Amino acid sequence: MLYFQKISTRFGEISIIWKNNGKSIAIQRIFLSNSLNSASDMQKIKFTNAQSGNHSDISTLIDKIHNFFDGNREDFSLEILDFSVCPPFQKLVIMTEATIPYGKVSTYKQIALHLEKPTASRAVANTLANIPFPIIIPCHRTIKSDGTIAGYQGGNKMKKELLNMEGVEINSKLKVNLSKYCYYFN
Repeated sequence: MLYFQKISTRFGEISIIWKNNGKSIAIQRIFLSNSLNSASDMQKIKFTNAQSGNHSDISTLIDKIHNFFDGNREDFSLEILDFSVCPPFQKLVIMTEATIPYGKVSTYKQIALHLEKPTASRAVANTLANIPFPIIIPCHRTIKSDGTIAGYQGGNKMKKELLNMEGVEINSKLKVNLSKYCYYFN
């Protein structure tokens, strides 16, 4: 059985889809609202059989999301994510993305190079554009190689605000100074 929980945030509605595994949960998807679609509408289209529900792990996650949106550093556990919903390449990208530190950014190209797939920048970008676990996986921390922010499920305004909250400065052309903020994988 799949369940959903909707939450209101300063960035709009978020919808969390999960399955209950008895004592624990497995997050299937998190939807962020954007200028074209509400999280609720996307959830209804893609998870028509999900039922409204609650669980202590979801309550904890919601508290952490609100705390993060209030500008506080939060460490989200990856253990609550159901990686079975991810193709192998997406899982590799997600696990790499999860290592980008708070207050830093990387680029689609840097992730592709780290994965030893130097021509896969576009595939990394597409993977992150369709990431099932935004916020828990800090996909807002990846930008274009020229420093431009782009391609975020919650929209560029949300991406910019999240990066600003983490102390990353973005200029009027929506660019980040990579020499100051870029994280390079080992």
